[in-house]
Order: sequence, then structure tokens, then C-alpha cells
Amino acid sequence: QGCQVFGVDVTAVDAHPAQHSGAAYEPIQADLADASAVRRLVADVEPDYIAHLAALTNPAAPLAALYEANVYGTVHLL
Repeated sequence: QGCQVFGVDVTAVDAHPAQHSGAAYEPIQADLADASAVRRLVADVEPDYIAHLAALTNPAAPLAALYEANVYGTVHLL
């Protein structure tokens, strides 16, 4: 039948009510750069599949922030 979909966002879910209202997914606040938070999230949700589409793309962001968001976030999901 259908799938239950979760959207993970590092910002507060309440900060984007228009974006999330009536959404076909359940928003969850979590930081993929936080390994323990990712482990807890995966243990709680028990996903069958993960589609990792998160990224920090601001070229003005510090290199450390880009690395943390884009590399550590991916590593913690593996």
C-alpha cells in the first residue's frame, strides 16, 4: 500500500508551519551531523529505506560547516 515518510530537518519544525501543514510526511527535528541523534532516530523509526537528500549548499558557509553537514551527515546514516 502506501509508505510512511519522515522528513528530517535540523531547524525547528515549528519554524516552517506553512511548509509542513498538510504534508504527506512527518517532520522530525534532528541534526544528521550528530551521530548519537542519528542512531536514536533510526532506532525509533526503523526505516526500510533511507533517501538522504540533505545538504548545506551555501558557498559562503565556513568549510567546516559544509563538511559537517555534507560528509558527517552521510557517514552517520551509513
